[in-house]
Amino acid sequence: MNFPPFLQFVKPVWLAALFAACLSPASAGETSSWQAEDAKSVGSAMIVPDRKGGYDFEIADATGISIGEKPKGGKDAKSLVFSGDQVLAFRTIRAIVAPYNGFKVKARVNVSELSADTDTTLFRHGTSWEIRYLVNRSAFLFIVWHEADVTTEVLVPARPGNWHELVAEYKPEKMTLAVDGEKAEGVPKGPMFEGPKPQSLFLGASAPRPVEGALSRAFRGGVADMEIDWE
Repeated sequence: MNFPPFLQFVKPVWLAALFAACLSPASAGETSSWQAEDAKSVGSAMIVPDRKGGYDFEIADATGISIGEKPKGGKDAKSLVFSGDQVLAFRTIRAIVAPYNGFKVKARVNVSELSADTDTTLFRHGTSWEIRYLVNRSAFLFIVWHEADVTTEVLVPARPGNWHELVAEYKPEKMTLAVDGEKAEGVPKGPMFEGPKPQSLFLGASAPRPVEGALSRAFRGGVADMEIDWE
């Protein structure tokens, strides 16, 4: 996957005031939409505002993230390009209550062929749900947690190095993952799990900070036209 030279680098900074933003649940029928062309600096941090709701993404250290050109056939003018080396993953400034009643994620995604040594995380919402790319199986995986060790998972194959249309949808009675129109379905084993409190939605890694010097399943590739319908 070839991307143009970085258009902007963002220096590390910690914005404690932003981290302290109040918790707020996603309302039924609300939609969140993030596009790389909206990325902007706030001090020395990078913010990607939510065009339709209140769940802006922020990152304190954007080392290894750039703004790339739009994917072929993409609606968006730009894409976020992840090298997998950023110190802190993108996270929503406001925490989001687990979407027990349902949600739908839509995104254009390109997993780098350089991601050959480990699985990567595209989206993760606390301990409620996650979308990964499994390198050893060349497939996207949609996971919903019901308890600490109980999950429902659906998987769809997809080659790295290409742009893909990804749609993941959860309802209490069914969950679906579609990649370029190829679909897999599963029946949830129980109610969605959340944990002790609402958590942020992460983009580009499965943890907010590095573990032993590296991010857990840090994503490598491009993301564009991201949208979530909170049903």
